[in-house]
Amino acid sequence: MWTCALLAILSTGAQAWAGPPAEEFGELKEQLNKPIDVNFLQTPVGTVLEEVCKDAGVNLVLPNPSEVEGAGKVTLRLKQAPVYRILNIVTAQSDLDWQVIDGVLSVDSAAAIRRQRAVIRIYDIASIVQIHPNFTASPLALDASSWRDDEMKGGGSSLFGDTSENVDIRAEVTTMLIHGVMELIRDSVGDPLEWADRGGEVSSLRELHGQLIIRATPEDHVKIQKLLNDLRARIGRMVAVEMIVAYVPTEQIEHIMEATRRSPVLNPEQAARLWNVMTELDKGRVAVARNVCYNGQRVYLGATRGQSYVSDMEPVPDAKSSDPTVDVVREGLSLDVEPTIGSSGTAISVILRGDVATTTGIHSSRQLAYEATTPARVSLRGDMSGKIDANAHKPDEQGKQDVDGKIDGDQHLSGDLKSGEAPIVSSIPVDLPGQEITQYRTSVDIADGGGVLLTNTSEATARDGRTEQVMLLRVRIIPAQEREN
Repeated sequence: MWTCALLAILSTGAQAWAGPPAEEFGELKEQLNKPIDVNFLQTPVGTVLEEVCKDAGVNLVLPNPSEVEGAGKVTLRLKQAPVYRILNIVTAQSDLDWQVIDGVLSVDSAAAIRRQRAVIRIYDIASIVQIHPNFTASPLALDASSWRDDEMKGGGSSLFGDTSENVDIRAEVTTMLIHGVMELIRDSVGDPLEWADRGGEVSSLRELHGQLIIRATPEDHVKIQKLLNDLRARIGRMVAVEMIVAYVPTEQIEHIMEATRRSPVLNPEQAARLWNVMTELDKGRVAVARNVCYNGQRVYLGATRGQSYVSDMEPVPDAKSSDPTVDVVREGLSLDVEPTIGSSGTAISVILRGDVATTTGIHSSRQLAYEATTPARVSLRGDMSGKIDANAHKPDEQGKQDVDGKIDGDQHLSGDLKSGEAPIVSSIPVDLPGQEITQYRTSVDIADGGGVLLTNTSEATARDGRTEQVMLLRVRIIPAQEREN
């Protein structure tokens, strides 16, 4: 019996079961769940509906009788079937639908019923379309690029920084993401042709300040909410990144390697065991850094210390002194990480960019400074490895005076002074720091909760003997329930 009904529906190419969910039966819940027998052979749909409602004791209204009259005929034979199920079968194969309004059963076209049942709800999608900026570590090396102000101001260099140009780019990308979410909803929920933007009359979708204002049926709202929740769960996943750095005497390195079974990529058990071993070392030689980030976001961790030095001296003639420029040379570890959770959700692909800097010493040098006794002075600098010609202080016939000297044997300094002015030539000490840099550039797949071991051996890292710098990076996916708590 059921087979005949199903075949009738499939042969017409009609929609799946119609009808509202059980929670919308209202005061007709008992009547609509009442089991009855039906036996119709090529009977007009209108007649079938009238007979079923009469047997169930339900009032029937047809807002558009023409829709029911043009629905054709139906053949159906069922025993002890609930009334709501019979209504679903009959209306589904006739492109009709039904609902309960104030205790009365209303039957109309499927599109009309869906329009009447549509309600407006607002969804916040700010967390879905939010752009997470990348934070990159500032360089530790004292090369030419590291002296630029934008590099020395520390981390935070990002495609989406707060410059006016990048703010415009960020707004444009956010708009594109919002439109992408809207198109995904239209394509995935309900009949794509029912959306007003595509010529439909049932559902509509608008955006205002990151809020989606959606008019749809209750069933479609359930699907929309599930779709957005799934997007948040995927996009909003976070990763915890933690790093421990230890300076280990070479003779103790075997103890460290025993915990890793001599593999640089560690499973969660190995990473936890090594972390415990390293935390038990001399606290003065261990540094720990932790951070969290979104899936695919680039962040950095650092364990550094700085030492100040005089990088330049500016003569101040009136005060007969010099104005020093003080900079800082840093040493330690700066690790730039970009973790991406794999599709399986059990592994993390990590892009690593690490710099290890060690100060080899700060050496004193000398700077040549030439000053006049008036504000119209010339200031010249250089490493004083040559001598100043003693005759340079004598005025010539034109009442002027030349200053000549040699720097490194071949560089000449010259300047003009008015007659009678005695120049001041002095040397000022400045500091020249030395560094040793080790860089790591790689990508590696790590199991959730696992880690990767990086090592660096250097004489310069040893303050009291040869040591090896051991770095353990550990990553894990933060569960949703942990983030909510």
